[in-house]
Amino acid sequence: MTTAIYAKNHPLSAADQAREIFESGTGIYRTQKFASDFLSLVAEVARIGGRSFEKLQEASNVLNMGALGVIIPTAVSSTIELVQTTSDLAKKHFACSMQEGLDFVQKISVSGQMIAYSAQLFTQRFSFGVLGDVFSAVDDGVDAVLAGDQLYELSSAQEKTLPKPARVYLDESKRLHCIKLAKAVFAVVVGIFGLLSLIQGVSLLPAIALLSMSVASSALALIARVYQSNMTYVLKSI
Repeated sequence: MTTAIYAKNHPLSAADQAREIFESGTGIYRTQKFASDFLSLVAEVARIGGRSFEKLQEASNVLNMGALGVIIPTAVSSTIELVQTTSDLAKKHFACSMQEGLDFVQKISVSGQMIAYSAQLFTQRFSFGVLGDVFSAVDDGVDAVLAGDQLYELSSAQEKTLPKPARVYLDESKRLHCIKLAKAVFAVVVGIFGLLSLIQGVSLLPAIALLSMSVASSALALIARVYQSNMTYVLKSI
């Protein structure tokens, strides 16, 4: 029988947490993408206001290329993981639970977006970037489904009968899943409208709206990561 233990969390210092983010491929990617989108947003606001900040857009492009550059190792590892998962499911004739099915879809979308972004890096073709955004939207869509389901389960739990550590963990988990859900929704909207704009050949939403949502999505992804690292308790199973 598995027993849940709520152990007191001892988070790293702010400097060590920042170092941990910048030492991980996904952390570097998220940080650079946030900075790139933010600079593009500022440049777009300036353009609307009748001013031209070309240097900002150039800096944004440099950061965006840097963000794409760090995903190549992730593309390789995620594809290897997808192949292994596919092999494991094939042995079971793809008979799996809903959780396993969603996990498989998420692995496909992660591998797809990493490969597409890598192709964009080497070919400089915008269409590969949009394809990557579509796969990213699927990935975030699954996150939204899982986060929504977990929020429902957390809300329906008998909180009053739980010990204090469990209640604290429950409350903080709700906030974490709300952050992830909001991040996923923004990312899905950006991905969908990016694809529709490519198909239609014209932007269906103002650039400032898409950039704002992209900045919000990247920011919330980083906030969720930091928040989770600083939760009061960590859940362990024995």
